[in-house]
Amino acid sequence: MINKQEAFRWGILKPGDIIDIVAPGSATTEDDLVKIMQFVKSAGFTPRCPPDLIAPELFCSNSDENRARHLITAFHDPKSKAIWCLRNGYGSNRIMPYLTRVTAPKRVKLFLGASDATPIHTFISQVWKWPTLWAPALDKISNDSFSQSTRKEVGMVLMGKSHEVVYNNLRPLNPVAQFSNEFQGAIVGGNLSAICSSIGTPWQIEGKDHILLLEESGLRATRVDQLLEQLFQTGVFKKARAVVLGSFHKCVESDGSSLWPSVLDRISKKCEIPFVFGIPTSHTPNDRPLPIGTSVSLLTGAINKLVCTVNGSSSSGETFFSSVSKIS
Repeated sequence: MINKQEAFRWGILKPGDIIDIVAPGSATTEDDLVKIMQFVKSAGFTPRCPPDLIAPELFCSNSDENRARHLITAFHDPKSKAIWCLRNGYGSNRIMPYLTRVTAPKRVKLFLGASDATPIHTFISQVWKWPTLWAPALDKISNDSFSQSTRKEVGMVLMGKSHEVVYNNLRPLNPVAQFSNEFQGAIVGGNLSAICSSIGTPWQIEGKDHILLLEESGLRATRVDQLLEQLFQTGVFKKARAVVLGSFHKCVESDGSSLWPSVLDRISKKCEIPFVFGIPTSHTPNDRPLPIGTSVSLLTGAINKLVCTVNGSSSSGETFFSSVSKIS
């Protein structure tokens, strides 16, 4: 099955290509920004960010107007090849009304980010029909605590050396996921809180005929249960073809216990589509990139793996992230 969105492909990055750094969510320090710029340079690319990128307000890296302007300018600038989020945190949802007012640029450009960037991924994928890449924010991947394997794999995707990303050894959570079958579609979704907060907006998630990605960080089990129940009651799960679950990082109770696995078990058994767990995305040092809006196949039963097509791949290209050393 070939997804219609594969008619749109991002351009493969080459050494020296410009990567625009944007901060649609939370801020980082000026010192960390310098280290991030050094990291992008050491990876073989040219980092670029607006001089007023960081001007923190109450929760975010800048005012809504400025953060939206930075992002929209980066999308329309013909000189850069990719746009990469500086940090996760909070704030992307507040700039979505600005993004919906502009038309899609003529040239597809790769957008990278995770967690808080969920509404941007969703809008680009559903409205502009562009593929995107769920990948660690720059403040994470440039940190020496991040695994070299993650850096290498992201680099392979950027440089067009990776044709697909495969996630093996997924764990079935409900009976339908235990039968041997294949479910095809395109990945949509991301952070659970961000998805639920978009319901009722023009950029809300459309799960129909898609494979839905869900991940979360820092919530108690009661809140995770509440959000999953909201998706169930609004029919998002009923319309989707399958659900793949990423990490639920630090979703612990006050006594240190983890009740969220029981929540996933409860909600998955209410649904007639497969739920599988084990996608290493967001908030951990071993995060892996995940293409959004491209053709994927979820194999359940004895195999239990997810195979994702990478847009912008080719038989040539080199990866630079594998050789990036610690930035101090």
